[in-house]
Amino acid sequence: MHELGLAQSIVDIIRANVPAGRAAGVREVRLRVGETAGVLVESLEFCFGVAVVGTPYASAVLVVDRVPGHDLQVVSVELDDDPAGGGTP
Repeated sequence: MHELGLAQSIVDIIRANVPAGRAAGVREVRLRVGETAGVLVESLEFCFGVAVVGTPYASAVLVVDRVPGHDLQVVSVELDDDPAGGGTP
Protein backbone atom coordinates (compact mmCIF):
# COMPACT_ATOMS: atom_id res chain seq x y z
CA MET A 1 0.00 0.00 0.00
CA HIS A 2 2.08 2.93 -1.25
CA GLU A 3 -0.63 5.37 -0.13
CA LEU A 4 0.70 5.12 3.43
CA GLY A 5 4.13 6.24 2.22
CA LEU A 6 2.52 9.06 0.25
CA ALA A 7 0.55 10.16 3.31
CA GLN A 8 3.71 10.20 5.41
CA SER A 9 5.47 12.24 2.71
CA ILE A 10 2.60 14.76 2.77
CA VAL A 11 3.01 15.10 6.54
CA ASP A 12 6.75 15.63 6.00
CA ILE A 13 5.98 18.39 3.47
CA ILE A 14 3.66 20.09 5.96
CA ARG A 15 6.28 19.81 8.71
CA ALA A 16 8.93 21.34 6.44
CA ASN A 17 6.76 24.28 5.39
CA VAL A 18 4.62 25.21 8.39
CA PRO A 19 6.36 26.90 11.32
CA ALA A 20 6.21 24.78 14.48
CA GLY A 21 4.19 27.45 16.27
CA ARG A 22 1.46 27.22 13.61
CA ALA A 23 1.34 23.40 13.34
CA ALA A 24 -1.87 23.06 15.36
CA GLY A 25 -3.51 25.57 13.02
CA VAL A 26 -3.28 23.33 9.93
CA ARG A 27 -6.89 22.71 8.89
CA GLU A 28 -6.82 21.58 5.26
CA VAL A 29 -4.26 20.10 2.91
CA ARG A 30 -5.29 20.26 -0.73
CA LEU A 31 -3.82 17.87 -3.28
CA ARG A 32 -4.04 17.56 -7.03
CA VAL A 33 -4.08 13.88 -8.00
CA GLY A 34 -4.06 12.75 -11.61
CA GLU A 35 -6.55 10.11 -12.64
CA THR A 36 -3.70 7.99 -14.00
CA ALA A 37 -1.31 8.58 -11.08
CA GLY A 38 -2.03 5.14 -9.66
CA VAL A 39 -3.29 6.51 -6.33
CA LEU A 40 -6.36 5.13 -4.57
CA VAL A 41 -7.78 8.37 -3.19
CA GLU A 42 -9.93 6.73 -0.50
CA SER A 43 -6.92 4.80 0.74
CA LEU A 44 -4.76 7.94 0.71
CA GLU A 45 -7.38 9.83 2.73
CA PHE A 46 -7.51 7.00 5.27
CA CYS A 47 -3.73 6.76 5.48
CA PHE A 48 -3.39 10.52 5.92
CA GLY A 49 -5.81 10.32 8.84
CA VAL A 50 -3.65 7.60 10.39
CA ALA A 51 -0.41 9.53 9.69
CA VAL A 52 -1.57 12.65 11.55
CA VAL A 53 -2.88 10.89 14.68
CA GLY A 54 -0.87 12.05 17.66
CA THR A 55 0.72 14.93 15.76
CA PRO A 56 -0.03 18.67 15.89
CA TYR A 57 -1.72 18.18 12.49
CA ALA A 58 -4.38 15.80 13.84
CA SER A 59 -7.26 18.13 12.94
CA ALA A 60 -6.11 18.52 9.32
CA VAL A 61 -8.36 17.28 6.55
CA LEU A 62 -7.07 16.06 3.20
CA VAL A 63 -8.95 17.47 0.20
CA VAL A 64 -8.23 15.84 -3.14
CA ASP A 65 -8.93 17.39 -6.53
CA ARG A 66 -8.90 14.76 -9.29
CA VAL A 67 -7.35 15.99 -12.53
CA PRO A 68 -6.41 14.39 -15.85
CA GLY A 69 -2.88 13.06 -16.12
CA HIS A 70 -0.23 11.74 -13.73
CA ASP A 71 0.07 14.69 -11.31
CA LEU A 72 0.47 14.23 -7.59
CA GLN A 73 0.99 17.63 -6.01
CA VAL A 74 0.39 19.35 -2.69
CA VAL A 75 -1.39 22.50 -3.83
CA SER A 76 -2.02 24.31 -0.55
CA VAL A 77 -2.05 24.06 3.21
CA GLU A 78 -4.78 26.08 4.91
CA LEU A 79 -4.14 27.44 8.39
CA ASP A 80 -6.45 28.92 11.02
CA ASP A 81 -6.43 32.70 11.20
CA ASP A 82 -5.43 32.35 14.86
CA PRO A 83 -1.62 32.17 14.96
CA ALA A 84 -1.81 30.18 18.20
CA GLY A 85 -3.79 27.51 16.36
CA GLY A 86 -6.63 27.67 18.85
CA GLY A 87 -9.32 28.26 16.26
CA THR A 88 -11.70 31.15 15.96
CA PRO A 89 -14.95 31.38 17.94
